[in-house]
Amino acid sequence: MHCLFTICRLGRDVQFKSSFPPKKTLNLAWFDFILYIKIIILDMSDIELVMNELLKFRNDRDWDQFHNPKDLALAISVEAGELLELFLWKDPDNAKVDKVKEELADVLAYSFLLAHKYGFNIKQIMLEKITANGSKYPVDKAKGNAKKYNEL
Repeated sequence: MHCLFTICRLGRDVQFKSSFPPKKTLNLAWFDFILYIKIIILDMSDIELVMNELLKFRNDRDWDQFHNPKDLALAISVEAGELLELFLWKDPDNAKVDKVKEELADVLAYSFLLAHKYGFNIKQIMLEKITANGSKYPVDKAKGNAKKYNEL
């Protein structure tokens, strides 16, 4: 189930309100750099659905024996390379969108399988990373700036 949320800036807090019942509100100060934006958040049930389908696909083929953390990490890198190749020597607008979608799905599939191998909660680790990046890249220093956090 995809959830559409509206994010509005309220002083230093940001309020998330779902666009359908039940109404849900969260105030998050670490998102204070957002003025107004609409985003789609992947509900955990969707992540679980994708994970279950991936695991069924893998298990039906008896491929778990090949999916150790090292090989999954290597597969992510290989698929990311194939994704990059779609942009090589081209204007980014000339990349074939269907192929980008296909290679991105491969990167995500192996990433999800690696997360599963370690027992990571994908939603949790993503939100933790966003929070950590918010600390490394404060808006007043990082906005419009491509420098790494230790160079700000």
